[in-house]
Amino acid sequence: FESVDHYLNLWNIRISAALNLLIRMFTYYILVNHWCACMWFIIHRYTERDLEFTWATTDCPSAGDNEKGCMAQWDEASQQHDICSKANGYEINDCYIRSFFLVITTISTVGYGDIYPVTEIETMWECTVVLIGACIFAGIIGSFTAFLSHNDTSGPNAFKLKMQRLQEYMKYRKLPNELQTAILLHHKYRWRKSQILDEKAVMTILPRPLQFDLSFEVVSDVIRAVPILSECTKIMQKRIAHAFTIQTCSPQSIIYEAGDIGWDIYFIGSGLIKISLPKDLSVLDAAGRASSARAKRKADAIGSLYRIGNHFGESCLTSLSGVRQETGEARTLAELYLLNKHDMDSICSYMTVEDRGKFRDGLLARNGNVRHTFDDDEDEEVTQEQLEQDAEVTSPGGRTRKPRSSLDSDSGGTKVGVNPYQQKNIRRKTLGLNAKPRDLVRLRSFSAEASKEAIITNPGKHGGIRKMGSSNKLVIEHGGIGESGELGASGRKSDAREAAQMIQAMAAAGQLDTA
Repeated sequence: FESVDHYLNLWNIRISAALNLLIRMFTYYILVNHWCACMWFIIHRYTERDLEFTWATTDCPSAGDNEKGCMAQWDEASQQHDICSKANGYEINDCYIRSFFLVITTISTVGYGDIYPVTEIETMWECTVVLIGACIFAGIIGSFTAFLSHNDTSGPNAFKLKMQRLQEYMKYRKLPNELQTAILLHHKYRWRKSQILDEKAVMTILPRPLQFDLSFEVVSDVIRAVPILSECTKIMQKRIAHAFTIQTCSPQSIIYEAGDIGWDIYFIGSGLIKISLPKDLSVLDAAGRASSARAKRKADAIGSLYRIGNHFGESCLTSLSGVRQETGEARTLAELYLLNKHDMDSICSYMTVEDRGKFRDGLLARNGNVRHTFDDDEDEEVTQEQLEQDAEVTSPGGRTRKPRSSLDSDSGGTKVGVNPYQQKNIRRKTLGLNAKPRDLVRLRSFSAEASKEAIITNPGKHGGIRKMGSSNKLVIEHGGIGESGELGASGRKSDAREAAQMIQAMAAAGQLDTA
Protein backbone atom coordinates (compact mmCIF):
# COMPACT_ATOMS: atom_id res chain seq x y z
CA PHE A 1 0.00 0.00 0.00
CA GLU A 2 2.91 2.37 0.60
CA SER A 3 4.09 1.79 -2.97
CA VAL A 4 0.59 2.54 -4.25
CA ASP A 5 0.51 5.78 -2.25
CA HIS A 6 3.92 6.69 -3.65
CA TYR A 7 2.82 6.29 -7.25
CA LEU A 8 -0.45 8.10 -6.60
CA ASN A 9 1.55 11.04 -5.29
CA LEU A 10 3.76 10.96 -8.38
CA TRP A 11 0.65 11.11 -10.55
CA ASN A 12 -0.79 13.94 -8.42
CA ILE A 13 -3.74 11.80 -7.36
CA ARG A 14 -4.93 12.65 -3.87
CA ILE A 15 -7.39 10.51 -1.92
CA SER A 16 -8.66 11.13 1.59
CA ALA A 17 -7.44 9.10 4.55
CA ALA A 18 -10.96 7.73 5.17
CA LEU A 19 -11.30 6.54 1.57
CA ASN A 20 -7.81 5.04 1.75
CA LEU A 21 -8.81 3.11 4.89
CA LEU A 22 -12.00 1.87 3.25
CA ILE A 23 -10.10 0.63 0.18
CA ARG A 24 -7.60 -1.16 2.39
CA MET A 25 -10.31 -2.90 4.39
CA PHE A 26 -12.04 -4.15 1.22
CA THR A 27 -8.71 -5.37 -0.10
CA TYR A 28 -8.05 -7.23 3.15
CA TYR A 29 -11.57 -8.66 2.97
CA ILE A 30 -10.98 -10.07 -0.53
CA LEU A 31 -7.58 -11.47 0.48
CA VAL A 32 -9.03 -13.17 3.58
CA ASN A 33 -11.74 -14.75 1.43
CA HIS A 34 -9.09 -15.98 -1.00
CA TRP A 35 -6.91 -17.47 1.74
CA CYS A 36 -9.88 -19.21 3.37
CA ALA A 37 -11.03 -20.59 0.00
CA CYS A 38 -7.55 -21.97 -0.62
CA MET A 39 -7.66 -23.55 2.84
CA TRP A 40 -10.94 -25.29 1.99
CA PHE A 41 -9.35 -26.72 -1.12
CA ILE A 42 -6.23 -27.81 0.79
CA ILE A 43 -8.39 -29.73 3.30
CA HIS A 44 -10.26 -31.40 0.44
CA ARG A 45 -7.15 -32.30 -1.56
CA TYR A 46 -4.59 -33.32 1.05
CA THR A 47 -6.29 -33.98 4.40
CA GLU A 48 -9.46 -35.77 3.20
CA ARG A 49 -8.25 -37.46 0.03
CA ASP A 50 -9.21 -40.94 1.25
CA LEU A 51 -12.63 -39.93 2.58
CA GLU A 52 -15.68 -40.64 0.47
CA PHE A 53 -17.79 -37.77 1.77
CA THR A 54 -16.35 -34.22 1.94
CA TRP A 55 -17.74 -30.78 1.23
CA ALA A 56 -16.55 -31.14 -2.38
CA THR A 57 -17.97 -34.62 -3.06
CA THR A 58 -21.36 -33.58 -1.69
CA ASP A 59 -21.47 -30.28 -3.63
CA CYS A 60 -23.41 -31.01 -6.80
CA PRO A 61 -24.49 -27.67 -8.24
CA SER A 62 -25.15 -28.80 -11.82
CA ALA A 63 -26.82 -32.18 -11.50
CA GLY A 64 -28.85 -32.06 -8.29
CA ASP A 65 -29.12 -35.59 -6.86
CA ASN A 66 -26.97 -37.13 -9.56
CA GLU A 67 -23.64 -37.86 -7.93
CA LYS A 68 -21.87 -37.57 -11.27
CA GLY A 69 -22.65 -33.86 -11.20
CA CYS A 70 -20.62 -33.24 -8.03
CA MET A 71 -17.37 -31.34 -7.94
CA ALA A 72 -15.35 -34.39 -6.92
CA GLN A 73 -16.09 -38.05 -7.58
CA TRP A 74 -15.22 -41.05 -5.40
CA ASP A 75 -13.23 -43.85 -7.05
CA GLU A 76 -13.95 -47.30 -5.58
CA ALA A 77 -10.88 -48.88 -7.15
CA SER A 78 -8.34 -46.44 -5.69
CA GLN A 79 -10.42 -45.65 -2.61
CA GLN A 80 -9.79 -41.94 -3.25
CA HIS A 81 -11.72 -39.10 -4.79
CA ASP A 82 -10.35 -36.98 -7.53
CA ILE A 83 -9.38 -33.36 -6.96
CA CYS A 84 -11.79 -31.79 -9.43
CA SER A 85 -13.94 -34.06 -11.52
CA LYS A 86 -13.14 -33.51 -15.16
CA ALA A 87 -15.57 -36.28 -16.02
CA ASN A 88 -18.37 -34.10 -14.76
CA GLY A 89 -17.10 -31.12 -16.73
CA TYR A 90 -15.30 -29.22 -13.94
CA GLU A 91 -12.02 -27.40 -14.24
CA ILE A 92 -9.77 -26.24 -11.41
CA ASN A 93 -11.09 -22.69 -11.76
CA ASP A 94 -14.65 -23.94 -11.25
CA CYS A 95 -13.67 -25.71 -8.05
CA TYR A 96 -11.89 -22.57 -6.76
CA ILE A 97 -14.95 -20.43 -7.43
CA ARG A 98 -17.16 -22.85 -5.49
CA SER A 99 -14.79 -22.83 -2.51
CA PHE A 100 -14.63 -19.01 -2.64
CA PHE A 101 -18.44 -18.94 -2.71
CA LEU A 102 -18.53 -21.15 0.39
CA VAL A 103 -16.23 -18.78 2.28
CA ILE A 104 -17.97 -15.55 1.31
CA THR A 105 -21.43 -16.87 2.25
CA THR A 106 -20.02 -17.97 5.59
CA ILE A 107 -18.16 -14.73 6.38
CA SER A 108 -21.12 -12.61 5.34
CA THR A 109 -23.41 -14.74 7.57
CA VAL A 110 -25.72 -15.46 4.61
CA GLY A 111 -25.22 -19.23 4.58
CA TYR A 112 -27.45 -20.56 1.75
CA GLY A 113 -26.85 -24.14 2.89
CA ASP A 114 -26.09 -25.59 -0.54
CA ILE A 115 -22.45 -26.09 0.55
CA TYR A 116 -21.78 -27.24 4.08
CA PRO A 117 -19.03 -28.92 6.12
CA VAL A 118 -19.21 -32.72 6.40
CA THR A 119 -16.25 -33.88 8.49
CA GLU A 120 -15.04 -32.66 11.88
CA ILE A 121 -12.01 -30.86 10.46
CA GLU A 122 -14.27 -29.06 8.02
CA THR A 123 -16.58 -28.04 10.86
CA MET A 124 -13.65 -26.68 12.89
CA TRP A 125 -12.42 -24.70 9.92
CA GLU A 126 -15.95 -23.38 9.36
CA CYS A 127 -15.99 -22.00 12.94
CA THR A 128 -12.60 -20.36 12.35
CA VAL A 129 -13.87 -18.73 9.18
CA VAL A 130 -16.88 -17.33 11.06
CA LEU A 131 -14.63 -15.77 13.73
CA ILE A 132 -12.36 -14.27 11.08
CA GLY A 133 -15.42 -12.89 9.30
CA ALA A 134 -16.66 -11.19 12.47
CA CYS A 135 -13.36 -9.33 12.85
CA ILE A 136 -13.25 -8.38 9.17
CA PHE A 137 -16.79 -7.04 9.21
CA ALA A 138 -16.08 -4.98 12.32
CA GLY A 139 -13.17 -3.37 10.51
CA ILE A 140 -15.26 -2.73 7.40
CA ILE A 141 -18.05 -1.12 9.42
CA GLY A 142 -15.49 1.09 11.20
CA SER A 143 -13.95 2.18 7.90
CA PHE A 144 -17.40 2.98 6.51
CA THR A 145 -18.12 5.07 9.59
CA ALA A 146 -14.85 6.99 9.14
CA PHE A 147 -15.60 7.50 5.46
CA LEU A 148 -19.10 8.86 6.06
CA SER A 149 -17.88 11.02 8.93
CA HIS A 150 -15.16 12.43 6.70
CA ASN A 151 -17.74 13.31 4.07
CA ASP A 152 -19.76 15.14 6.71
CA THR A 153 -16.79 17.16 7.99
CA SER A 154 -15.09 17.96 4.67
CA GLY A 155 -15.93 18.21 1.02
CA PRO A 156 -19.24 19.30 -0.52
CA ASN A 157 -21.34 17.76 2.25
CA ALA A 158 -19.45 19.72 4.88
CA PHE A 159 -19.91 22.92 2.88
CA LYS A 160 -23.64 22.30 2.56
CA LEU A 161 -23.85 21.67 6.30
CA LYS A 162 -21.98 24.91 6.96
CA MET A 163 -24.34 26.82 4.69
CA GLN A 164 -27.36 25.32 6.47
CA ARG A 165 -26.05 26.38 9.86
CA LEU A 166 -25.21 29.83 8.53
CA GLN A 167 -28.68 30.27 7.08
CA GLU A 168 -30.27 29.18 10.35
CA TYR A 169 -28.16 31.72 12.23
CA MET A 170 -29.02 34.56 9.84
CA LYS A 171 -32.69 33.65 10.00
CA TYR A 172 -32.56 33.64 13.79
CA ARG A 173 -30.87 37.06 13.80
CA LYS A 174 -33.34 38.37 11.21
CA LEU A 175 -30.63 39.85 9.04
CA PRO A 176 -31.63 41.87 5.96
CA ASN A 177 -32.03 39.87 2.78
CA GLU A 178 -29.32 41.90 1.03
CA LEU A 179 -26.83 41.08 3.76
CA GLN A 180 -27.76 37.39 3.74
CA THR A 181 -27.28 37.25 -0.01
CA ALA A 182 -23.87 38.92 0.21
CA ILE A 183 -22.69 36.53 2.95
CA LEU A 184 -23.85 33.41 1.11
CA LEU A 185 -22.36 34.68 -2.15
CA HIS A 186 -18.99 35.21 -0.50
CA HIS A 187 -18.86 31.70 0.94
CA LYS A 188 -20.07 30.02 -2.25
CA TYR A 189 -17.59 31.92 -4.37
CA ARG A 190 -14.70 31.11 -2.04
CA TRP A 191 -15.70 27.44 -1.99
CA ARG A 192 -15.80 27.31 -5.78
CA LYS A 193 -12.34 28.87 -5.96
CA SER A 194 -10.56 26.91 -3.22
CA GLN A 195 -12.69 23.83 -2.43
CA ILE A 196 -11.82 24.26 1.24
CA LEU A 197 -13.70 25.77 4.15
CA ASP A 198 -10.84 27.78 5.68
CA GLU A 199 -7.59 28.46 3.81
CA LYS A 200 -6.02 30.26 6.76
CA ALA A 201 -6.45 27.18 8.95
CA VAL A 202 -4.42 25.15 6.44
CA MET A 203 -1.57 27.65 6.58
CA THR A 204 -1.34 27.80 10.36
CA ILE A 205 0.17 24.31 10.52
CA LEU A 206 3.00 25.34 8.18
CA PRO A 207 6.19 27.23 9.03
CA ARG A 208 6.37 30.89 8.08
CA PRO A 209 8.40 30.50 4.84
CA LEU A 210 6.02 27.83 3.53
CA GLN A 211 3.07 30.06 4.41
CA PHE A 212 4.59 32.80 2.25
CA ASP A 213 5.17 30.38 -0.64
CA LEU A 214 1.67 28.94 -0.45
CA SER A 215 0.03 32.38 -0.23
CA PHE A 216 2.00 33.60 -3.23
CA GLU A 217 1.05 30.60 -5.38
CA VAL A 218 -2.64 31.13 -4.56
CA VAL A 219 -2.73 34.84 -5.55
CA SER A 220 0.25 35.01 -7.93
CA ASP A 221 -2.02 35.87 -10.89
CA VAL A 222 -3.37 38.91 -9.04
CA ILE A 223 0.09 40.14 -8.07
CA ARG A 224 1.37 39.77 -11.62
CA ALA A 225 -1.66 41.67 -12.93
CA VAL A 226 -0.91 44.72 -10.75
CA PRO A 227 2.18 46.48 -12.19
CA ILE A 228 3.08 48.12 -8.87
CA LEU A 229 3.16 44.76 -7.08
CA SER A 230 4.83 42.89 -9.93
CA GLU A 231 7.78 45.32 -9.75
CA CYS A 232 8.51 44.40 -6.12
CA THR A 233 11.05 41.79 -5.17
CA LYS A 234 9.93 38.17 -4.87
CA ILE A 235 10.08 38.10 -1.09
CA MET A 236 8.05 41.32 -0.87
CA GLN A 237 5.45 39.83 -3.20
CA LYS A 238 5.20 36.80 -0.91
CA ARG A 239 4.75 39.01 2.15
CA ILE A 240 2.05 41.01 0.40
CA ALA A 241 0.27 37.83 -0.72
CA HIS A 242 0.34 36.48 2.83
CA ALA A 243 -1.18 39.71 4.18
CA PHE A 244 -4.03 39.78 1.65
CA THR A 245 -7.63 39.41 2.83
CA ILE A 246 -10.14 38.34 0.19
CA GLN A 247 -13.57 39.92 -0.19
CA THR A 248 -16.27 38.94 -2.67
CA CYS A 249 -18.73 41.65 -3.74
CA SER A 250 -22.07 41.01 -5.40
CA PRO A 251 -23.13 43.11 -8.40
CA GLN A 252 -24.45 46.61 -7.66
CA SER A 253 -23.17 46.44 -4.06
CA ILE A 254 -21.51 49.36 -2.30
CA ILE A 255 -17.98 48.61 -1.06
CA TYR A 256 -17.66 51.87 0.83
CA GLU A 257 -18.94 55.41 0.50
CA ALA A 258 -17.19 58.77 0.65
CA GLY A 259 -16.93 59.84 4.27
CA ASP A 260 -16.63 56.30 5.63
CA ILE A 261 -13.54 55.43 7.67
CA GLY A 262 -11.30 52.63 6.42
CA TRP A 263 -7.65 51.62 6.44
CA ASP A 264 -7.55 49.09 3.58
CA ILE A 265 -6.20 49.29 0.06
CA TYR A 266 -8.23 47.28 -2.48
CA PHE A 267 -6.61 45.39 -5.36
CA ILE A 268 -9.03 44.08 -8.00
CA GLY A 269 -8.72 40.38 -8.77
CA SER A 270 -11.78 40.14 -11.01
CA GLY A 271 -14.83 42.18 -11.95
CA LEU A 272 -15.51 45.87 -12.54
CA ILE A 273 -15.51 48.56 -9.85
CA LYS A 274 -16.99 52.03 -10.32
CA ILE A 275 -15.24 54.85 -8.42
CA SER A 276 -17.18 58.09 -8.03
CA LEU A 277 -16.21 61.33 -6.31
CA PRO A 278 -18.59 62.98 -3.84
CA LYS A 279 -20.56 65.99 -4.97
CA ASP A 280 -20.78 67.28 -1.42
CA LEU A 281 -17.25 67.86 -0.11
CA SER A 282 -18.53 68.37 3.42
CA VAL A 283 -18.44 64.59 3.99
CA LEU A 284 -14.64 64.66 3.57
CA ASP A 285 -12.04 65.67 6.11
CA ALA A 286 -9.81 68.72 5.63
CA ALA A 287 -7.13 66.70 3.84
CA GLY A 288 -9.71 65.20 1.49
CA ARG A 289 -11.14 68.59 0.62
CA ALA A 290 -7.66 69.95 0.00
CA SER A 291 -6.86 67.12 -2.41
CA SER A 292 -10.19 67.21 -4.26
CA ALA A 293 -8.57 68.79 -7.32
CA ARG A 294 -5.95 66.04 -7.40
CA ALA A 295 -8.70 63.41 -7.13
CA LYS A 296 -10.47 65.02 -10.06
CA ARG A 297 -7.28 64.86 -12.16
CA LYS A 298 -6.95 61.19 -11.25
CA ALA A 299 -10.52 60.48 -12.35
CA ASP A 300 -9.91 62.28 -15.65
CA ALA A 301 -6.75 60.24 -16.28
CA ILE A 302 -8.06 56.79 -15.33
CA GLY A 303 -11.80 56.99 -15.67
CA SER A 304 -14.50 55.77 -13.31
CA LEU A 305 -14.42 52.03 -14.11
CA TYR A 306 -11.59 50.05 -12.52
CA ARG A 307 -10.72 46.49 -13.55
CA ILE A 308 -8.08 43.82 -13.00
CA GLY A 309 -4.72 45.46 -12.32
CA ASN A 310 -6.21 48.60 -10.73
CA HIS A 311 -6.36 49.49 -7.05
CA PHE A 312 -8.29 52.03 -4.99
CA GLY A 313 -8.50 53.26 -1.41
CA GLU A 314 -4.81 54.23 -1.34
CA SER A 315 -5.65 57.62 0.19
CA CYS A 316 -5.55 55.92 3.62
CA LEU A 317 -1.74 55.88 3.34
CA THR A 318 -1.56 59.66 3.71
CA SER A 319 -4.62 60.17 5.90
CA LEU A 320 -4.60 60.61 9.65
CA SER A 321 -8.36 60.20 9.96
CA GLY A 322 -8.97 57.35 7.49
CA VAL A 323 -11.90 59.15 5.88
CA ARG A 324 -12.58 57.77 2.41
CA GLN A 325 -12.40 60.32 -0.40
CA GLU A 326 -14.48 58.42 -2.94
CA THR A 327 -17.27 55.85 -3.26
CA GLY A 328 -16.57 52.34 -4.52
CA GLU A 329 -19.33 50.25 -6.09
CA ALA A 330 -19.09 46.77 -7.62
CA ARG A 331 -20.71 46.81 -11.05
CA THR A 332 -20.27 43.05 -11.54
CA LEU A 333 -19.36 40.11 -9.35
CA ALA A 334 -15.95 41.20 -8.06
CA GLU A 335 -13.13 39.59 -6.11
CA LEU A 336 -11.09 42.10 -4.11
CA TYR A 337 -7.82 41.61 -2.26
CA LEU A 338 -7.50 43.89 0.76
CA LEU A 339 -4.20 45.07 2.24
CA ASN A 340 -4.51 46.77 5.60
CA LYS A 341 -2.45 49.88 6.32
CA HIS A 342 -0.94 48.26 9.41
CA ASP A 343 0.14 45.24 7.35
CA MET A 344 1.51 47.61 4.71
CA ASP A 345 3.63 49.33 7.34
CA SER A 346 4.97 45.97 8.50
CA ILE A 347 5.84 44.93 4.96
CA CYS A 348 7.53 48.25 4.15
CA SER A 349 9.69 47.99 7.26
CA TYR A 350 11.62 45.25 5.42
CA MET A 351 12.35 47.57 2.48
CA THR A 352 15.14 50.04 2.04
CA VAL A 353 14.29 53.73 2.21
CA GLU A 354 14.65 54.06 -1.56
CA ASP A 355 12.46 51.04 -2.34
CA ARG A 356 9.92 52.16 0.25
CA GLY A 357 9.60 55.61 -1.34
CA LYS A 358 9.36 54.11 -4.83
CA PHE A 359 6.68 51.65 -3.74
CA ARG A 360 4.71 54.33 -1.95
CA ASP A 361 4.97 56.74 -4.85
CA GLY A 362 3.70 53.99 -7.16
CA LEU A 363 0.63 53.36 -5.01
CA LEU A 364 -0.20 57.06 -4.76
CA ALA A 365 0.72 58.31 -8.24
CA ARG A 366 0.06 55.28 -10.46
CA ASN A 367 -2.88 53.00 -11.10
CA GLY A 368 -2.40 50.06 -13.39
CA ASN A 369 -0.18 51.21 -16.24
CA VAL A 370 -1.34 54.85 -16.00
CA ARG A 371 0.46 57.54 -14.02
CA HIS A 372 -2.16 60.07 -12.96
CA THR A 373 -0.15 62.37 -10.66
CA PHE A 374 3.11 64.16 -11.41
CA ASP A 375 5.69 66.17 -9.48
CA ASP A 376 4.19 69.54 -10.38
CA ASP A 377 0.70 68.68 -9.09
CA GLU A 378 -0.13 70.72 -6.01
CA ASP A 379 -2.88 70.61 -3.42
CA GLU A 380 -4.58 73.31 -1.38
CA GLU A 381 -3.22 74.37 1.99
CA VAL A 382 -4.60 72.92 5.19
CA THR A 383 -4.23 74.39 8.64
CA GLN A 384 -2.70 72.44 11.48
CA GLU A 385 -5.84 72.77 13.62
CA GLN A 386 -8.00 71.20 10.90
CA LEU A 387 -5.60 68.29 10.60
CA GLU A 388 -5.54 67.65 14.33
CA GLN A 389 -9.33 67.69 14.49
CA ASP A 390 -9.60 65.20 11.63
CA ALA A 391 -6.85 62.97 13.00
CA GLU A 392 -8.49 62.45 16.39
CA VAL A 393 -10.21 59.06 16.40
CA THR A 394 -12.13 58.12 19.52
CA SER A 395 -11.22 54.67 20.75
CA PRO A 396 -13.69 52.36 22.59
CA GLY A 397 -12.02 53.30 25.89
CA GLY A 398 -12.72 56.99 25.40
CA ARG A 399 -9.12 57.97 24.63
CA THR A 400 -7.95 59.48 21.38
CA ARG A 401 -5.30 58.09 19.12
CA LYS A 402 -3.62 59.04 15.88
CA PRO A 403 -2.71 56.41 13.28
CA ARG A 404 0.99 56.19 12.57
CA SER A 405 2.56 54.83 9.44
CA SER A 406 6.11 53.83 8.60
CA LEU A 407 5.37 55.05 5.08
CA ASP A 408 5.33 58.61 6.40
CA SER A 409 8.96 58.64 7.53
CA ASP A 410 12.33 58.83 5.84
CA SER A 411 15.94 58.45 6.89
CA GLY A 412 16.30 62.15 7.60
CA GLY A 413 14.75 62.01 11.03
CA THR A 414 11.18 62.89 10.05
CA LYS A 415 8.63 62.05 12.69
CA VAL A 416 6.42 59.06 11.98
CA GLY A 417 2.78 59.89 11.32
CA VAL A 418 3.29 63.51 10.20
CA ASN A 419 0.40 64.44 7.95
CA PRO A 420 1.64 65.56 4.52
CA TYR A 421 -0.96 68.32 4.29
CA GLN A 422 0.77 70.30 7.04
CA GLN A 423 3.14 71.70 4.44
CA LYS A 424 2.24 74.36 1.95
CA ASN A 425 2.13 73.64 -1.76
CA ILE A 426 2.82 69.95 -1.33
CA ARG A 427 4.01 68.06 -4.38
CA ARG A 428 2.89 64.49 -4.81
CA LYS A 429 6.42 63.15 -4.97
CA THR A 430 7.15 64.44 -1.49
CA LEU A 431 3.90 63.46 0.22
CA GLY A 432 4.56 62.50 3.80
CA LEU A 433 8.06 63.99 4.02
CA ASN A 434 8.83 66.98 6.25
CA ALA A 435 11.43 69.60 5.50
CA LYS A 436 15.02 68.44 5.74
CA PRO A 437 16.60 69.00 9.14
CA ARG A 438 19.18 71.75 9.31
CA ASP A 439 22.79 70.69 8.92
CA LEU A 440 24.49 69.89 12.20
CA VAL A 441 28.14 69.43 13.01
CA ARG A 442 28.78 65.79 13.90
CA LEU A 443 31.77 64.64 15.93
CA ARG A 444 33.41 62.00 13.78
CA SER A 445 35.60 60.47 16.47
CA PHE A 446 35.86 59.97 20.21
CA SER A 447 39.18 61.83 20.45
CA ALA A 448 39.55 65.46 21.48
CA GLU A 449 41.68 66.31 18.43
CA ALA A 450 39.11 64.90 16.03
CA SER A 451 36.31 66.70 17.85
CA LYS A 452 38.09 70.05 17.62
CA GLU A 453 38.93 69.38 13.99
CA ALA A 454 35.28 68.75 13.20
CA ILE A 455 34.32 71.98 14.95
CA ILE A 456 36.97 74.09 13.20
CA THR A 457 36.50 72.68 9.67
CA ASN A 458 32.72 73.33 9.57
CA PRO A 459 32.31 77.03 10.19
CA GLY A 460 31.02 77.93 6.72
CA LYS A 461 27.29 77.53 7.21
CA HIS A 462 27.20 78.32 10.88
CA GLY A 463 29.16 81.53 11.03
CA GLY A 464 32.75 82.72 10.92
CA ILE A 465 35.67 82.64 13.37
CA ARG A 466 36.96 85.89 14.77
CA LYS A 467 40.44 85.99 16.28
CA MET A 468 40.67 87.36 19.81
CA GLY A 469 44.27 88.51 19.96
CA SER A 470 46.77 85.99 21.29
CA SER A 471 44.39 84.48 23.85
CA ASN A 472 42.95 81.03 23.68
CA LYS A 473 39.35 82.19 23.61
CA LEU A 474 36.82 80.35 21.35
CA VAL A 475 34.68 82.80 19.37
CA ILE A 476 31.10 81.90 18.25
CA GLU A 477 29.74 83.91 15.31
CA HIS A 478 26.20 83.13 14.07
CA GLY A 479 26.34 79.61 15.41
CA GLY A 480 29.91 78.84 14.28
CA ILE A 481 32.61 77.70 16.69
CA GLY A 482 36.30 78.30 16.16
CA GLU A 483 39.61 78.48 18.01
CA SER A 484 41.70 81.58 17.87
CA GLY A 485 44.86 80.49 19.69
CA GLU A 486 46.85 77.34 20.11
CA LEU A 487 44.39 75.62 22.36
CA GLY A 488 45.11 71.95 22.63
CA ALA A 489 48.70 72.28 21.32
CA SER A 490 49.96 70.25 24.23
CA GLY A 491 48.57 67.19 22.48
CA ARG A 492 46.75 65.85 25.54
CA LYS A 493 44.58 62.83 24.61
CA SER A 494 40.99 62.76 25.80
CA ASP A 495 37.69 61.30 24.81
CA ALA A 496 34.65 63.27 23.67
CA ARG A 497 33.32 63.66 27.20
CA GLU A 498 36.54 65.22 28.43
CA ALA A 499 36.50 67.59 25.44
CA ALA A 500 33.00 68.70 26.37
CA GLN A 501 34.05 69.20 29.99
CA MET A 502 37.01 71.32 28.81
CA ILE A 503 34.69 73.60 26.78
CA GLN A 504 32.30 73.95 29.72
CA ALA A 505 35.21 74.91 31.99
CA MET A 506 36.41 77.53 29.49
CA ALA A 507 32.90 78.95 29.26
CA ALA A 508 32.71 79.22 33.03
CA ALA A 509 36.10 80.99 33.09
CA GLY A 510 34.92 83.52 30.48
CA GLN A 511 37.16 82.25 27.72
CA LEU A 512 34.19 81.70 25.39
CA ASP A 513 32.52 84.68 23.78
CA THR A 514 29.73 85.22 21.25
CA ALA A 515 29.72 87.85 18.56
